[in-house]
Amino acid sequence: MFLIGRPDEGTRIFRREGTVKEMPEWFDQLCEHIGPCVSPGGAAVYAGVTRAGVNKRLKKGKLTIFCFYTFEKRKTFF
Repeated sequence: MFLIGRPDEGTRIFRREGTVKEMPEWFDQLCEHIGPCVSPGGAAVYAGVTRAGVNKRLKKGKLTIFCFYTFEKRKTFF
């Protein structure tokens, strides 16, 4: 599987699945290849726009986002 994940057709949204244990390794490798990464909320702060504005640009294909989904259940304090 690709490091970044599979792209959604017609967008710059890449999705990858794995275990909770694989997620930090994926993120570290991603940052090593493309540089520092921020969440959509972090991008809004840096750009001085709303999170809705960031999401709108993501859906229009004007920003790139990398998503990691875990497929295992884990118990937490909450």
